[in-house]
Amino acid sequence: MLLLWRKTPALYCLILSALVLMPAFNVATDLYSAPIFLLLIFSVFQRDFYRLVYCIVSRYWLAFVSLCLALVSCLWADNPDIVLASWRNELLIPFLGLLVYCFFTLRLDEESAKRVLFGVVALFVLLSIIGFVWFGYGGIFRIFYDNGYYTTYVVVVFSAFLPFVKSWSRIVFYSCLAFCFFLTGQRVVWLLLPVMAFADFICSGGKRNYRAIAGLVFVALGSILVLKYLQSVRPADAFDPHVKPSGLLAYLMANERLYLWGQWLNRGLGSPWLGIGFGRDNALAHFSQGGVWPKEYLTHAHNMILNQFVQLGLVGVSLLVATYGQLLKGFSSALKNRFAWSGLFVLFFFFLRNLTDDYELRRIMMFYLGMLGLCLGPCLNEHVAKSDSKPQFEHAR
Repeated sequence: MLLLWRKTPALYCLILSALVLMPAFNVATDLYSAPIFLLLIFSVFQRDFYRLVYCIVSRYWLAFVSLCLALVSCLWADNPDIVLASWRNELLIPFLGLLVYCFFTLRLDEESAKRVLFGVVALFVLLSIIGFVWFGYGGIFRIFYDNGYYTTYVVVVFSAFLPFVKSWSRIVFYSCLAFCFFLTGQRVVWLLLPVMAFADFICSGGKRNYRAIAGLVFVALGSILVLKYLQSVRPADAFDPHVKPSGLLAYLMANERLYLWGQWLNRGLGSPWLGIGFGRDNALAHFSQGGVWPKEYLTHAHNMILNQFVQLGLVGVSLLVATYGQLLKGFSSALKNRFAWSGLFVLFFFFLRNLTDDYELRRIMMFYLGMLGLCLGPCLNEHVAKSDSKPQFEHAR
C-alpha cells in the first residue's frame, strides 16, 4: 500500500474510497469484510499501528468499556450464542474496520484525505444516479440493499463532506443530497435536510450573509413542501392506511414507529439495569420465544436509545451517552482540522437518523465506523508518535 501511495497517490485514494464504501453495496458479506482483514494483516506489522491503537484506547476508552459490556451480556442472555454472533458481526469486525481506515489515513495530509472523502461521495452519487437511470425508482436498492440502509448511507456520506463544501459548489452539493433523499422514499430525511443546512451555516463561520440566510430559508421551505406532498400520497401509519391526520405535525407523529416506542420501553423495564443481552436478533428471540412475531410489533424499537435500554439496560444507555460525549469532546478539541468537523457531523447526524431507526446491522456499522475512522485519522496524526525509521504517507514529489 505504501508503494502504491508513492507511485500513484490518486489511485491509492480512489482504492481507499472504494473500500470504505464497499459495505454499502448489495454484495456478499465476505466480499466487503475480506479487505478489512487483509489490511489488518498489513497493519499489524507497522509500529505506528500499535501507537494508533494505544492513542485511541487512551482517548476513547469508554468505547472499549461499551464493547466489553456488550460481550459479557452473553452471561445473562437467554441466547448467548446469538449475542456472541451479533457482537462479532456488528461490533468487533466494524471496529477493526475503524482502526484500519484510521491507520491508512493517519499519515495523509489534509488534501489527500479530502481526496479519499471526495471519492466516497463521488462514487456514491454516481452509483445512485446509475441505479436510478438503469433500474428506475426503487430499483436502486439492487445496488444499495434497501431503503433503510440507503438512508443511513446518504446521511453519513453527505454529513462527512459538509465541512468541505465551498460556496460555488453548494448548489451541486444540495442538489445531489436532495436527489439521494428523494431516492430513499423516507419522510424523516426531509426533517434532517434543514438541520444539515444549518450545520453548514454554522461551519462556514464568517460567511453568514443574507445569501446564506436566504439559502437556509429556501431549504427549510423546500423540505416542508416535500413533506406536504408526501402527506397527500402516503399514509401516516403503514399498518393503518385509514389514519389521515390533517396537520403536518400530526401526520409525522402518527408514524407507526413512534407509538410502538411505549411497547419497547415496557419490554426494557423487565430488565432495567443490564437488559436482556446485546443484539437485535437476541432481543427478537427473547421476546418471541421462538414463536411468530407479528410484523405490526416491529423487530426492534426503531430508536437507538430504546434499543440500548432493552438490550443493555440503564448501564448500557449511560455508557452510550458517555461514549458519544467522549467522542464529541475529542473531535471538538481539534476543530482547526476540517476532518474534526466531519467527525462531529457524522456522529451528530448518525445519532439523529437513528432516533427513528436501528443501526445494529453489520453493513451499516462497517460503513459508519469506516467513515468515522476516515475522519479520525487526520485528527490523530499529531497525537501518534512518529517513527524515524518509517517513511510517512506524504504527497509524492
